[in-house]
Amino acid sequence: MCVVPKGIEHRPICTTEVLCLLIEKENTLTPENTGGTYNQ
Repeated sequence: MCVVPKGIEHRPICTTEVLCLLIEKENTLTPENTGGTYNQ
């Protein structure tokens, strides 16, 4: 498990196919629930 602290920019990159389970708090802003754009 890897926990990224709030405010830390991250952009994981994989060179092979992987399975990932992403757990976010309810009301986390994402492109899907903000119409494609959001302010951090």
